[in-house]
Amino acid sequence: MIVGISFGCLGMLTGMEWASIQWGSPWSNDPKQVGAGLTLLIYFAYSILRNSIPDTDKKARLAAVYNVFSFALLIPLVFIIPSHLQSLHPGADNKPFEALKTQHNLLKLVSIPAMFAWILLSLWIYDIRIRIKKIQDPEIFNNA
Repeated sequence: MIVGISFGCLGMLTGMEWASIQWGSPWSNDPKQVGAGLTLLIYFAYSILRNSIPDTDKKARLAAVYNVFSFALLIPLVFIIPSHLQSLHPGADNKPFEALKTQHNLLKLVSIPAMFAWILLSLWIYDIRIRIKKIQDPEIFNNA
């Protein structure tokens, strides 16, 4: 949960920096920006819900119900609504590689290696979390 919130916040901050270079303003009320912000708010609400209930069974049930409704809400917020509204984001017309032609040269040099760096960073964090779980409870991994 903390890793997801951290990546979401870092994505918003770096996206706002990218928007400053590309569009001249860090926040332009673009549908994709608003959807990402609402996604972060949903994630924060989930974190608050999980941390506010001491009973583990009740926490699990409420979190499961919340996840079903938030997943159903995120599909329109992230995929459907932004694809039907006009956007400043490259590839908004469902031609993402055409957008590279209009992208600022500095952003081309940075965005592609940055994408691979984000993926590698997330895989590294995932590996560390698995190793920690193996140390904390080795019996789970020995039975597999």
